[in-house]
Amino acid sequence: MRTFIAVPISPTEAITLALSRLQAMRPPLKVVPFDQLHLTTVFLGETDESLVSSLGDVIHEVAGSVPLSQLALCGIGAFLNDSRPTVIWAGLTNPRPLIRLADQLATRCEQLGFARESRPFQPHLTLARVKLQPPQDLADFIHEYASRDFGTVRPLALTLYRSDMGPSGPTYTPLIEAKLASES
Repeated sequence: MRTFIAVPISPTEAITLALSRLQAMRPPLKVVPFDQLHLTTVFLGETDESLVSSLGDVIHEVAGSVPLSQLALCGIGAFLNDSRPTVIWAGLTNPRPLIRLADQLATRCEQLGFARESRPFQPHLTLARVKLQPPQDLADFIHEYASRDFGTVRPLALTLYRSDMGPSGPTYTPLIEAKLASES
């Protein structure tokens, strides 16, 4: 099974409005459903079921020891780039706490035999994937929302997800969830 570790996010009103604008650009865009929004911290890939319990231990340990307070969402961007987008995302104003959390998780997952991602971690909230030729409106949307303030979210949990690919896109199933420590 394919797995990843993420922080589930409830959308702010501003993110909901942005997602609605992206929905209007379908079918070239596959918009992430409101109830599946998350900040991926570690992508694990193919995972043997026998490791789920150990991953649960890692998640509980890291979630309890690395505090994560409110996160401010700001700006829209695109991977690969604005002229050839494959993923549309919202950024974070201060990603350092999430970077610390992701680093702790990656280190602990390496000890279980998972390879660390070779690219630097870029915290982001995926909003949509571009599956076909992007619509003309998309470049304008990215430019218009490039520095938009989307408000703050309060992350509450760290979750191990199973990702199953289907004809309408991936489905994420929570396997293990741990409450995040809050900053005093």
